[in-house]
Amino acid sequence: MNLRKVTLVFALIVAVVSSAFMFNPNEALTKIVEKFLSYQAKRPTEKVFVHFDKPYYATGEDIWFKAYLVDGLNLSLDSSISRVMYVELLNSDRKLIERHMLPVPEGIANGDFHIPDSLPQGNYLVRAYTNYMKNVGEDFFFTKEVSIFDPSVKPTAPPAAGQWQPDLQFFPEGGNLVQGFESRVAFKAMNPKGESISVDGDIIDGSNAVVASFTTDHKGMGSFKFKPEAGKSYSAKLKGSFAGMAVPLPQVMSSGYTMQVIDAGSTFKVAISANTADAGFHLVGQSRGEIYYAASGGVKTSPVVASVPKSKFPSGIAQITVFDGNGVPQCERLVFVNHGDQANLSVKSDKQAYGKRKEISLNLQAMNSKGQPVQGNFSLTVYDEGNVQPLKAYESTISDYFLLGSDLAGKIEDPAYYLKDKSAETLKHLDLVMLTHGWRRFTWKEILSDNQPALAHYAEQGIRLSGKVVKSMGQKGASKAKLKMFTAKGELIMMEADENGNFYTEDLQHFDSTRLAIQTENEKGKQVSMKLTIDPFNSSPPSNYNFTTFKPYGLDDFLKQAEYNNKVRNAFEMEQDARMLEGVEITATRIESFRKPAIYGKPSATVTSKDFSPGAINILQVLQSRVPGVIIKGTPPNMMVNLRAGNDGPPLFTVDGTPVELDVVNTLNPSDVEYVDVIQSGKAAMYGSRGRNGVIAIYTKSGENSTRPTVGMERVTYPGYYKAREFYVPKYDSPGEVPNRPDLRSTLYWNPSIETDDKGTAVVKFFTSDLTSKFRIVVQGMTYEGAPGVAESSFTVQ
Repeated sequence: MNLRKVTLVFALIVAVVSSAFMFNPNEALTKIVEKFLSYQAKRPTEKVFVHFDKPYYATGEDIWFKAYLVDGLNLSLDSSISRVMYVELLNSDRKLIERHMLPVPEGIANGDFHIPDSLPQGNYLVRAYTNYMKNVGEDFFFTKEVSIFDPSVKPTAPPAAGQWQPDLQFFPEGGNLVQGFESRVAFKAMNPKGESISVDGDIIDGSNAVVASFTTDHKGMGSFKFKPEAGKSYSAKLKGSFAGMAVPLPQVMSSGYTMQVIDAGSTFKVAISANTADAGFHLVGQSRGEIYYAASGGVKTSPVVASVPKSKFPSGIAQITVFDGNGVPQCERLVFVNHGDQANLSVKSDKQAYGKRKEISLNLQAMNSKGQPVQGNFSLTVYDEGNVQPLKAYESTISDYFLLGSDLAGKIEDPAYYLKDKSAETLKHLDLVMLTHGWRRFTWKEILSDNQPALAHYAEQGIRLSGKVVKSMGQKGASKAKLKMFTAKGELIMMEADENGNFYTEDLQHFDSTRLAIQTENEKGKQVSMKLTIDPFNSSPPSNYNFTTFKPYGLDDFLKQAEYNNKVRNAFEMEQDARMLEGVEITATRIESFRKPAIYGKPSATVTSKDFSPGAINILQVLQSRVPGVIIKGTPPNMMVNLRAGNDGPPLFTVDGTPVELDVVNTLNPSDVEYVDVIQSGKAAMYGSRGRNGVIAIYTKSGENSTRPTVGMERVTYPGYYKAREFYVPKYDSPGEVPNRPDLRSTLYWNPSIETDDKGTAVVKFFTSDLTSKFRIVVQGMTYEGAPGVAESSFTVQ
């Protein structure tokens, strides 16, 4: 928003507070607005939301997800800031279990995590962020606690509560208690895990006189009013289970400003009081990093009330700040604006009831708040609601997250509750959230400073590789050295070092780890040997997330079904492995005598170089003729491979222990290969989700100790994007593709890439499974106009 717009807003509200003006407001207010606009121009915001296929999981299952990266100002897809995102799985000790780097060229990305049977049950954290978002910290990453249950572990009773004291915090409206002014004080009570609890008690002064009482209204929150007196201090004395505990209230100020905000329907009535010598004020309202309201005035003997129109702000959280006459922030208050302009989505099945393995057709309709069809990008899940009952009454959705949770520090319990309707009770509880959760994306002190710190974390446009080149016989950086980087696909990337020998590129675009060859040249372009140092890959930041209590009880139906599913899956895979390996006589006694022990132990099968077919021009041709169960299609160089019929994706390929893409394998010369190990699904568990479809491990004759005879040529292995698996959807109307195993999937259908057409519609088709149950349909996503939307429905299988 430019200064002209702010001036117009200012002019519109002069009449409201004109009787209170005592000075020329333009200079201080203009400075505040200019500083704000300059700050936001240098620090735009972006937000991430992740949609999951179901509320919780069992070991042996897969977590499927879709991530939405939006511009923080207008919520439009395809943030102009970052093109790379990270999605991580952490355990309750905050240790990283798995991390995926994903490309987000158009603001969307999808991925998955496989949950091995060996993973201990408990609460895990999925968090998503961009490197640029590290500048504001974990509070503004997307975080979701995901419960994973081990069906082989017998459910236990709830643990007995230990000795602990509540965390009780008090928040005077606007931030200050000032003597002589009645103030509304909100509070929030939590246990050590950050979960809300109910409390009640009295507010007492230093002489133990009761001046007010308080009791929890909703989710540990409540509020009360009282007028602090000069020279007195106050504390909260608890009753009930916490009787005898006392918590001090914030200190009472002898002079200063207070503010009170009343929701008056179409406006917010902002009452400002002060008892300072120069009681001038400036009132500024901003939302999503843009100023939508600005006014100035003065306070004499009675409060000044300004009417702030809600229509000036977009839907979501708005921050209203009171500055004194010198432009120093004194009070601050968050309010919520809801114009009801989220996308209106509907999803319907062509029937309400189906039989087993029957086709379903779902129709998705997307409309804007005016009832007009809109185009957008959505993700859709269908899961077994009969056995997978939500753990929370109101799971977070893309709408409440982008409008509410993404702008607040700290946890919000049942965030979708606050947008379920506009009843007086819901709005009252929503206002308690505004009073008890602080805004932390920036502080006005930082904005008004003339020495703002530089951003520590850059926005990534691609896979970033950086490092330094030093002349081979010295310690000084090779100024203006030229570097040529060759990728495994044969691409050439040119780089030039700066005067200190530092270089970087963001032009890498590859999946999985890959081999890179970097050729160093001096400033004149002559190929020379230099010392090359590659900076560590972008690391995962530490987490301070406070996990809630894991509750492995009350899910008997889910655990019983999950245990049965695991037994069926394991029995089928053992039978398949035994059948495929039957009659395999390939041995590797010559290699076993000197080969290094592999992390996977003994492979399912090994093919050595002496067994290679003389006429093979491609390493996959070697496997095609030697290993039963390995299915290879196509002709060189375009060949595809699966480790068994009906499998839902290719195996993981490694060359000398480094994961590579199939393109790299297709270019390998069999004469350079010493041996190949084939690792079937059960033995590939240590590779996590990457080895879900088995592993083909290729070992070259040079191996890890290969020499580099070329002067000025370095070879490095570098991480790449995670290549998401495709959700397997059987086609029961095609007899040749019908799997010969029971279909007991808890997630019946997952589609992360649905786009509505110019009529706002999309149709998806899939088949029911062998489960008879009630199934929940959930669709979430964004219109290309920047409106989030959610829809749900259900059907049954009989």
